[in-house]
Amino acid sequence: MQGESNPFPLFGREEIFERLGKRLEALKKGYRQNLGLVGPRHIGKTQLLSRFLGEARKDPEIISIYVSLEGSDFESFSEKWLGGLLQGFLITQGIPFPDEFQTLVKISRTFIPKTLDGMREAKKHAFHKRTSLAFRALLALTGTLREETGKKILLILDEFQNLGDLEVSDPFGLFGKEMMVQKDTLYLATSSEPHKTDEIFGERLSLLFGNFELIPMNGLKLEALRLCALEKYPEIKIPEEDWRVLSHLLGNSPYYFDLFFEGIRTLGLRKGSFEGGRERMREAAYETLFSDRGLLNRHFESRLQTLPSLGRSRRPYSKTLLALAHGRVRVLPVAAYLGKKTPEARKLLQRLVEEGTAEKSGSFYRLPDPLFRFWLRNVFQTKDRDLHPDKSGARAHFEKRWDEEVRKIEEEDRTDLTERVSSLFREFRNDLVEIDRKRMKCPAFLEIGTRPTNGRYFPILARTSQGRWFCQVARETLTEADVAGFAEELKRFRRNTQRRIVVALGGMDLNAKLMAQEAKIQIWDLDNFNALLDLYGKLKVIA
Repeated sequence: MQGESNPFPLFGREEIFERLGKRLEALKKGYRQNLGLVGPRHIGKTQLLSRFLGEARKDPEIISIYVSLEGSDFESFSEKWLGGLLQGFLITQGIPFPDEFQTLVKISRTFIPKTLDGMREAKKHAFHKRTSLAFRALLALTGTLREETGKKILLILDEFQNLGDLEVSDPFGLFGKEMMVQKDTLYLATSSEPHKTDEIFGERLSLLFGNFELIPMNGLKLEALRLCALEKYPEIKIPEEDWRVLSHLLGNSPYYFDLFFEGIRTLGLRKGSFEGGRERMREAAYETLFSDRGLLNRHFESRLQTLPSLGRSRRPYSKTLLALAHGRVRVLPVAAYLGKKTPEARKLLQRLVEEGTAEKSGSFYRLPDPLFRFWLRNVFQTKDRDLHPDKSGARAHFEKRWDEEVRKIEEEDRTDLTERVSSLFREFRNDLVEIDRKRMKCPAFLEIGTRPTNGRYFPILARTSQGRWFCQVARETLTEADVAGFAEELKRFRRNTQRRIVVALGGMDLNAKLMAQEAKIQIWDLDNFNALLDLYGKLKVIA
C-alpha cells in the first residue's frame, strides 16, 4: 500500500481498529455496515488500513481487496481495480502474487473464469472510451467474484473522493446503485479531504448516508504520542513540561512528531548527547522546520507547490494562506490583507477549501494545522523578506518567534480552565460557526460570570439581551450523575435559556450522552472545543 509515511500505525487507534474488526465479523454473519474513515493527511490512516488489511487477509472466508485512488486517471484506476481484485483473490488461495499482470490473469482463469470474462468486458469498454460502461462493469466484478467463490468481499477504497475526478458520468450515483445490490460486499472508504467527503455523503449519496458509518480520525492524544516516541526513540529524554509544548506546536500529528524527533536524534548523534531541553528543541526546530534541507520545511514547501494557480502564479493563494496564518479568519480582513475586493477574496478562500487546504466553519475560514501556520509566518514569509544571502536575519527571527511561542504556550497552560472558557466567550461577535456539522450562532455577550465549583465541573453563565447560556466544564469523564446534576440546576433557570452546554474535556459515557440529548443539553467534546478555540486564535486545551 502506498501512502503517507507514519511510523505509528496503532498507538491510540486501538478502538478504531477494533471497530473495523467487529464490522468484518458482522459481515460474515450476514450483517453489512459500510464504513467511512475520514481525517486529514499524515495521521496514520494508510498504516491503520495496512494493519487491518493484513489481519483481514488471514481470514479464509473473506476476499480482501485494496484499491488506491490517489492521482488516478481512468486507465490507471481500472488497472488498480483489476490488480487489487485479483491480488485479493490469489492471497485467499495461498498463491504468490506474480509481477506481470498477464501472468496474474492466466493463473486466475482456472479459478474464476466468469470474473475474468467480466474484466475483459470492462477493458473492452475502456478501450473504446466508453468509460461510464467500463466503470459499471468494474463495480460489478466484486459481485461476480462473490458468486464464483462463495466468499464475502471486503473492498477498501483509499481516497474515495477521487472517484469524482474520473471521466465518468455520475460516478457516485453508479457506485451507490451497485453498493445497494452487493449485500455481501463490505465497502470501507477513506478520505483525507473531509470537506469533499461531507459533500459526497451529504449531497451525492444523501439517500445512502445511512449505509455508511463515518469514523473520524484525528491527531493522537498526548499520551499516545509520548508512547510512540518513547518506543521509537528511547534514547531521547524530553522533560515532562516540554511534551505539552510540543503537542501545541506540532498539532498532535504523529508524522510531525516523528520528523521532529528524527531531527533531535540527528543532533544527538552529532553532539554526542540525546538530552532534550529548550535549547535542543530550538535547534531541532531550526534543523527540521527552517533549514532548506529540513524534512518539515521540504514537506511544507511541497504543499505550496500543489496550490492552484491564477494564470501562471500561485502567489494569490499563498498570500491568502498567509492571511489565515496571521489570524485573519473572516472574509473582510482577508480581503484587506490581500488588497482585493471581497468577492475575489471569497473565491480564493473557497478554492482553498475545495482543495482541502483550508476549512470553512460558518463565517470563519481557518488553517487547521498549527505547525503549517507557524511555518508560513516564520519561515516562508521571513525568508521571502530577508535580503541577506545566508538568510541570517530570517533565522534570528525564527528562533525569536519559536521562543515566544513556547512562552505563550506555558502561560496559557497555567490559566484557569473557567477563565479560558470565559475568555473564549468574550470573543464572540454574533458569529456563525459549525459544531458537528450543525450551525450555531455565537452571540456577543453582555455579561459573563462563574458560579462555585464542586471540583468535578465548573459552571459558567453568560447573558445576552435575548437570554442566557449555561455552561458546565467537565475535566473528568462525564457521567450520568454529572448530567443529572446539571439538569437539576437548570430547573432554577427556566426562563430565557438560550443554550445549555457541557464541555466534556475528558469524554463521556454513552448513558451520559443519551441523558444529555434527552435534556436538550449540547455536548462539546475536546475536539469541538479546541476547534472553537482555534477559530478565535486561542491555544487548544490538552486534557
